[in-house]
Amino acid sequence: MAVSSFASLVVPARSESVKNARDWVAVILADWGHDPYVGKLVVSELVTNASKHTASVNMTVRVGRAEAWPVIEILDSSTEMPVARPLNESAEGGRGLAMLAALVKDWGAQPLETGGKAVWAILHTPTG
Repeated sequence: MAVSSFASLVVPARSESVKNARDWVAVILADWGHDPYVGKLVVSELVTNASKHTASVNMTVRVGRAEAWPVIEILDSSTEMPVARPLNESAEGGRGLAMLAALVKDWGAQPLETGGKAVWAILHTPTG
């Protein structure tokens, strides 16, 4: 996935940051002529996961394009990679990454050279 440049927003790794990240991503996607709804869902899930499952103090939310495809990334300081679990209808949680996979063209995670990881998602609809 070759992304030429990203817009970045650093937020505290807390659940209170979800709304700020979601609103920021929505503005960028709308400026690109992209319906921001799926992007808002994606960033909500990724920021929530980083705030709940890592010991990061801050995280970086990034939005870019791989060719015309919108890409959302969340960078945090944890080296633990996310794992999508099989759906369990009786479980209280654990559906987020399955939901994410259903909403996006592709998603994944990769370690960062500086430590930590980036969890990324490529949205389905290309932008103009």
